[in-house]
This record gives sequence, structure tokens and C-alpha cells, in this order.
Amino acid sequence: MTGLEGQILDLTDDGSGTEVVADASNQVPQEGNDVHPLLEPRFGDTPPAQLVLVDDREVLAFLRCADVAGAAPAGCGPSEAEDFAALGPIELTPLETERAEDVTVRYRRLLASSDGRAALRGSFEVAGQGFRDLYGVGPVDGAALYRFVDETPAFLEAREQLDGMAYLFAQLALMDLDALSLERVQDALAEEFVAAASMPGLDPPALLEAVAASPVGLIR
Repeated sequence: MTGLEGQILDLTDDGSGTEVVADASNQVPQEGNDVHPLLEPRFGDTPPAQLVLVDDREVLAFLRCADVAGAAPAGCGPSEAEDFAALGPIELTPLETERAEDVTVRYRRLLASSDGRAALRGSFEVAGQGFRDLYGVGPVDGAALYRFVDETPAFLEAREQLDGMAYLFAQLALMDLDALSLERVQDALAEEFVAAASMPGLDPPALLEAVAASPVGLIR
């Protein structure tokens, strides 16, 4: 093989015939030993560690009081601080996972920060007025509220906030909580959302209906 200036470009070491780049078509298979001899599996006497489950009070205390990278503790009152202090090490619990950290950061951004609460109040003040103009004054139908903000581009922020709650609920459902603890955590977050949104007629059950209508909750 020759180069652009006519020089010979051999894939050999200084013309001695020693190959620098092997030609697989000219290679002869050689028998050889395995680089790593096969080893039989060895089983220890120690049983696998069991996951330590947590309840709703411990989850809420973690969400509000834990020192998580990217989000300072928020909403950590005396009772939550006491529950968090009693929690002890989180190793081998669902709170040790990246999911728990993600849920904590998103919860504080949406519900526990002053900016998040102000955003909820602002978006649902506008969306709530539009919803009342269409459906009238009275108790809010949660599913209808989600359809309304989903179909109205002007209320995109309100829809994204409901989707954010749906995401939190879906992730919490994957944290090995028992059914009652999961329900209590979701109810507590729904109460915080409703209090921050301050939308007339919107109560926690209606908010749960709106969140259930979000397709985000179907994504795990």
C-alpha cells in the first residue's frame, strides 16, 4: 500500500515482517487457557439484609426535615423535627434511595418553598376564575378542573403543577409504603397544595380527583 507521496505504507514493523495490525483472515486459531479460570459460586452464611419499612409520619418528616442536596429543609415544624430525630439511620429504608431524594427536592420546590406556594396561588387564582366562569361557583369537580386546565393553553402552569403532584404520588407509590401510610402522605400533600392554591371550592378530595386525571400518574 502506498501513501499520497508514493511512500510504501506496510502494516509491518520496519519491513521485518512483524505484523503491527493483524490480518484476521491469515490468523490460525491457537489453543490456550482461559484468562480467568472458572470459579464455583461460593455462598456465605449471612442472609440478605431485609428492607426496613417506614410509615407516613417518617416519610413526611424526611420530606420536610432531611438535609438533601439541592433543597434545604422546608416546613420542618417541631413535631416533624421530633419525628425526624426519632427516625434514626435511613440505611436499608426506602428513604435511602435516589427516588426519595428526587421526591423530596420536587416536593419542596412545588409545595414547601415560598416561591412554589406563590406560584400555586398565582396560577390557580387565574385558572380558578376561568373555571368558575365556565362551571359556576360551588364545589369543584377535580376531573373537570384537570380537563379545563389541560385544554386551555393559558393555564399551562396550573396543569404542570397538577402533573407535578401526580408525579410525586406515583413515585411515593413505589417507595414500599403500606396502603394506609401512602394514603396519609398523599392526603397531607393534597392539603398543602389546596392551602397554597387558595382556589374557592377546591378541597383536598377534589384535588386528589384532579391529580388522578393526570396522565403523568400512569408513568412509572
